[in-house]
Formats: sequence, C-alpha cells, structure tokens
Amino acid sequence: MAKKVLILVRKGPYGTVHTTDAFRSISGLSVFGLQVSALFSDDGVYTLMKNQEPSGILMGPLDKGLKPLKDFGAKIYVTRECLQMRGISEEEIEDVCDRIIERSDAVTLLRDSDVVIPY
Repeated sequence: MAKKVLILVRKGPYGTVHTTDAFRSISGLSVFGLQVSALFSDDGVYTLMKNQEPSGILMGPLDKGLKPLKDFGAKIYVTRECLQMRGISEEEIEDVCDRIIERSDAVTLLRDSDVVIPY
C-alpha cells in the first residue's frame, strides 16, 4: 500500500516560496507512487481562489497550477471554517478543490497520513 503524504499549505500564495515549494513537493512525490493530498488552511486558502492577478509582483497566478497537481493524482482539500473566516465563498474555489471539509475531517486527514509536510 502506498504511503499517504499530506502537504499542509497554511501560508498565503504570494510573497514567499512556501506555496510554490508545496506545489513542487506534490508533483515530485506523486511520481513516486505515493498517495499525495494537499490541505489548504489558514491563509493558504487564498491560493485556491479563481482569477488571481499577481502580475503586479511579477508572478504568474498560482491557481492555474492546481489542475496539473490534480492530474498527478493529488487530492486537494480545504477547510470550510478557514474559507468562512476569510470571506471566501465556495463558488470562488469550486473548480480547484476536490472537497471542502470540516475541521474534524481535517484532523482525521492529518491523523491518517503517514507523513505531513507543512508549508
């Protein structure tokens, strides 16, 4: 059975390398036959928003990088509570995540993972 790896993305999408490194980890680990999931919580939920326009800081929109991660077989989760706390509607992220989960489900996801890599 493949090891379950959870990438925990808690930082905002821009201003640091955390999110782009998380994306690299997801794609890199997926090619080794690991069962990779990503949980976006806290400010990491901003990564999932549609129609990002970070050209002013000379970066490309990270939301465009989510579909390729799913093509690698990664499951993308987000916590409902973190979306609500930041005023983000489910419609703003509907096409990019596999499931919006409750906090209790996030705890289960963390507990059931063999490895958790935080970003």
